[in-house]
Amino acid sequence: MTRWTLGFLVGVMIITRFSYLPPLQVAWWCIGLSIGFVFFFRASFFWFPFFVACFLGFSWALIIAHDKMHHSLPKVLEGQTLIATGTVVSIPEYRANQLRFDFLIKEIVTKVPINYPLRVRLNRYFYGNLDKLPSVKKGDVWQFALRLKRPRSFWNPGSFDYQAQLFLQNIQATGYIVAKFSPRFIQAASFYYCIDSLREKLTHNIKISLKNYPLVGLISALTTGVRYDITNEQWQVMRGTGTNHLFAISGLHLAFIVGIIYFLTRFFYCRITHASLIIPVSQVAAGLTGLFAIFYAALAGFALPVQRALLMLLVFLWANLCRRNFALGYAFTCSLLVILVWAPFSVLSASFWLSFMAVMFILYGVLGRLKAESGWRTWGRTQYSVGFGLIPLSLLFFHQISWISFIANLLAIPAIGFVILPLALLGSFMTLLIPVWGCALLVLTERLLELLWQFLTYLSMMKWAQYTAFIATPWVLLASLLGLLVLFAPYGIPARYLSAIYLLPLFLWKPQGPKSGEIWFSLLDVGQGLASVVQTQHHTLVYDTGPNRSFDAGRAVLVPFLQQRGITKLDMLLVSHGDNDHIGGASSLLREMPVISIVSSVPKKFFPRCADFCKGKTHWEWDKVNFAILYPMANDVYSGNNSSCILKISNHSHSILLTGDIEKTGENYLVNGVNDQLASTVLLVPHHGSKTSSSIAFLNKVSPSIALFSTGYRNQFRFPHPVVLKRYQRLHASIYDTAVDGAIILKLNPNTKTIEIETYRQKHHRFWQDE
Repeated sequence: MTRWTLGFLVGVMIITRFSYLPPLQVAWWCIGLSIGFVFFFRASFFWFPFFVACFLGFSWALIIAHDKMHHSLPKVLEGQTLIATGTVVSIPEYRANQLRFDFLIKEIVTKVPINYPLRVRLNRYFYGNLDKLPSVKKGDVWQFALRLKRPRSFWNPGSFDYQAQLFLQNIQATGYIVAKFSPRFIQAASFYYCIDSLREKLTHNIKISLKNYPLVGLISALTTGVRYDITNEQWQVMRGTGTNHLFAISGLHLAFIVGIIYFLTRFFYCRITHASLIIPVSQVAAGLTGLFAIFYAALAGFALPVQRALLMLLVFLWANLCRRNFALGYAFTCSLLVILVWAPFSVLSASFWLSFMAVMFILYGVLGRLKAESGWRTWGRTQYSVGFGLIPLSLLFFHQISWISFIANLLAIPAIGFVILPLALLGSFMTLLIPVWGCALLVLTERLLELLWQFLTYLSMMKWAQYTAFIATPWVLLASLLGLLVLFAPYGIPARYLSAIYLLPLFLWKPQGPKSGEIWFSLLDVGQGLASVVQTQHHTLVYDTGPNRSFDAGRAVLVPFLQQRGITKLDMLLVSHGDNDHIGGASSLLREMPVISIVSSVPKKFFPRCADFCKGKTHWEWDKVNFAILYPMANDVYSGNNSSCILKISNHSHSILLTGDIEKTGENYLVNGVNDQLASTVLLVPHHGSKTSSSIAFLNKVSPSIALFSTGYRNQFRFPHPVVLKRYQRLHASIYDTAVDGAIILKLNPNTKTIEIETYRQKHHRFWQDE
């Protein structure tokens, strides 16, 4: 079974590395090859099941991928107002001025052919008391006026691939409900959604009972898996202590709950006279535990870690009912194979790897020893096996680990598992029967959680306990996992503790940077905004930080990119001007990373931090690379876009001109005032390609070979303007646009005229990112 499962997993993983999806005929050829293997090579070699399963896994994932891509929104319907009828298929999330839910569209009023159903993720924004939201519940059938677009995430090295997450969840489009059209309620939820209705009711009761209590979001997460009320500060505490897994219903929670149910069933059933003579107590306990486990998993929304734990549990309970004995490894591989068949692209989820790898390290590091250990020793060994075993994956997915997670989990796991979780479940269900008692029990639970939370908050404030890094190469990950396998091996293996050497690259390896005189310029994809990074041999400068509206570009894009580059501090943050799409991510960047100096045309916006005004005619040199601020001048009065700081960076062979949102007024000043300094190899196009900028006189003076546009995918301003594009085409400049290419990275070598250009689309593009 292990070889079959491993081969199937490898086959699925191969598909996820494709930039473009192979034709469906390839799947049938692979199935034919696997049949040939069965007939001709079955008894030839040990790894025969692995190769057959690999072909089958590849074929199955390819078929599923084609089916997912087949159900997509036609491009011609993007941005149009559509009248759509469908069913609400997720629990609505109510945030400040926003409602979000998934909607399964079964009909759109259009003549364009569509492959139904379409699952879309909708937002509804509302303002003031006059704009009332309808009461939307999961399972209800509605008709809405929608504006949709195909899924698109921000394409940057190191950033979270939100588009892959949408692909995994079968989301074919995202959009919003048009407010000026009244929604029409068609039908209430059917009995099929009874568990979801119960889940919504319990969540509502918890919010009412704990309305004025700070940890209401954590209680909801523990009981029903609804986590949208958890604040950013609470997430930071959980990440800082390595306890975020405790507030996402997983196999650990399922194990605690079914363990309690199994114990109580055995305890009471054994006291029923002669009952165990009719049906053995173990079978009764196994049957009731299995039913409750399925109910609890459904209540939690069948999250991936819960699916894995439920499948493993059901294998053992079935063995108990059939009076058979299954090995733990067999249950593990069976559950893994079932999930890969049911949802092959679960491999794109971090929770998939964290969940299964945690169980694998428990099985490998704790069980199967010749000499059984005592209870507390087994508990301790389990803790450090999981804690140390998941370090490489935590750095891979979250770029951060906590050295104090062992201490935090040592107290938090039993406190939540044995006390807080059972009380929270009991209190939430009690609100359905006796609301006063249920409310009192929930308040008691929240107070107990507050005591634990104070301890976790104290630990999270220890800055030395946090370690941040980025695994950029596969060999570092593989070496660390190999080292951990040897380290956790049974006693008797010679010098097994020396395997810790394999863990050193996690903490010592640094990516290669620029050489002396070399410039690395990275224009990041932050949607409709601007964020860029300039690297020399020993220095780093950030020019603008992107927006902070529906997402924070500083936290979601800039910080992960800098971590991926091995950059731990910034020598300068230069913000061109005060518009949100240029300065929005600055606060989170300053919070996450030390910055030596801040320069901007709006230094007051950084108060109470000290910032300098970007004065024209300012020059400095880093690592044989020259920097010059050309504009604005200190004594002149500027406002808005024309206050943008203009920075020129140059070495012996190349130069880059960064222009912010400067418009024709500022361009005319540059043409007349610093005429001899404008010529540049690379131009960051002013104002995202607006027709209010890129005047002909200015472009003739700059005469760029490469023009870089920083625009958002399907942005509302329709940048870049066609007239502006034609001007750059007449100059025969190579044009790159973040909306099309994702992040754009240029390497300017001082000893050659050739510029090395790398785009995210060229190197990291995957088939689910097709537009």
